[in-house]
Amino acid sequence: MLFLLSLICFSFKDFKSKVTNIFSGSGKKDQIQISYDIKSEILRIPVQKRNESGTFTFYKNINISNTVAYVDMWRSHWCTYYNDREFFFTPRINEMLQRLRNIGITVVTISSFADRLYGGSRQRKRGFQAVRNGMITEIADYEADQYRFHHVYIPGFKDICVYKDLQRFGETRDNRYTYKIALARDDYFVQNFEEAAESFVGLNKKTVIFLGQHTNMCLMAVMLYCQQANLDLIIVGDLVDSCWVFEKQKDHCPTHTTGNRATNNYFETKFGVSVKSYDLIRAIQQSNLPRIQPKYQYFTKTAWMFDHLDSPQQFVNTTDTNTTQDDNLTQDTRLEHLY
Repeated sequence: MLFLLSLICFSFKDFKSKVTNIFSGSGKKDQIQISYDIKSEILRIPVQKRNESGTFTFYKNINISNTVAYVDMWRSHWCTYYNDREFFFTPRINEMLQRLRNIGITVVTISSFADRLYGGSRQRKRGFQAVRNGMITEIADYEADQYRFHHVYIPGFKDICVYKDLQRFGETRDNRYTYKIALARDDYFVQNFEEAAESFVGLNKKTVIFLGQHTNMCLMAVMLYCQQANLDLIIVGDLVDSCWVFEKQKDHCPTHTTGNRATNNYFETKFGVSVKSYDLIRAIQQSNLPRIQPKYQYFTKTAWMFDHLDSPQQFVNTTDTNTTQDDNLTQDTRLEHLY
């Protein structure tokens, strides 16, 4: 009898340890399924979702170990229309990425120069391995067309530059990593949109947080690939931007802000949820997640801009004893031309 009672208590305890409330994209409670044994890795954030009834807000639990942050920010674009917000929101993306790294979220960055300039780097090798591990037929057999539904949410948009003295693929286009965003030793580098989605799968990630530009172009292509792999998608609504061309969109989206909002609304309806940067920051600050101190390697001049992120005593030491500070200085000197 005593043995039977113990067995019942153990079974109930085991069941209880495997449940916690989460919400689905529809805003309704789903079957409880996140275990207490990973409770320390859960970040609870307020997000927005849209459907036929309008916009609603609910709390979403994300598992840190299953989450990746993806950023697409070039150094410059061929046309002012495509890059006119970069100067003020890139530093904020840099700060957000540092905050996400501090709680152990993996960062993947994209550049079409990843092989050409960083082919031998630790980050590119890690990225390439993640891509190989994530090659699934659902992505390989799919061809993302980010232009297909522009007419639905941003009527009139044309992927062109309206300035006569600039060209679509002219000298002002620079696909290298922006020096305004510090890159860490444990980041992953990918070279194209398909690789990005494959890397998420290869890293066994379930949730992708998007930052950068543009939500109706490059980011949209990656989102489409991610849909094929049934990944959970989140945009940081005020740290992403869409392409906007006044002369083509003035009748429907007369300002850049309305164009950006229309694109974000479309994402919230068709792809996933959005979170405000300050809500995400607040959630990180209020969490009990252990803090990690990343080892920054590229564009380190911007790596320690935000001393207020967390106090040093909160950090877990993750320094790789096989890499010395001199190694990092050598890398930075060798790539000084990228500044």
